Amino acid sequence: MDEIINYFQRLEPQTQTIIQWHQSTLLLTSYLCAVLPPIDHISSVRAIVTTKTHVLTLENADELHIIPGGRLETGETLAQALVREVAEETGWRIEIHSQLGVRHYKHLTPKPPGYRYPYPDFFHVIYRASPILFDERARTISDYELRSSMRLIDEVTTLPITPDQLAFLYAAQQA
Repeated sequence: MDEIINYFQRLEPQTQTIIQWHQSTLLLTSYLCAVLPPIDHISSVRAIVTTKTHVLTLENADELHIIPGGRLETGETLAQALVREVAEETGWRIEIHSQLGVRHYKHLTPKPPGYRYPYPDFFHVIYRASPILFDERARTISDYELRSSMRLIDEVTTLPITPDQLAFLYAAQQA
């Protein structure tokens, strides 16, 4: 726990909100930074995938969002997991450029039975990436992410995107 406290001493929160995730209530705080959190508390890697004028968007049954990615598999590096997850969710092969920041999740409710991830704190590391090649065969058809598309950044900023996603998008544009 001390390493998490030490990690936050260098950071300034950008956004903070309380969210519901399945049966859990979590405090989500987003930070713009280039420093990795404690590795054993990272549960997911994600990216803002942009060109100069477009950003990759995803739609699922719950929301429209701009941060594809997912959980690490055993033996993967953060970069390997991110490349695999974005390809599986969207069909896009990407080039990773830099870390934009982190999302810190803190459980506000008791640990769910059978929960096998870091508790009560876990992180999603957010990177800046660019699309290289679209390959529909790389996409894993699932019932969660329904579709993805490249959209004009100006259009996306008018859509119902959460403030933390917008903060990461603006940071990606300035990087």
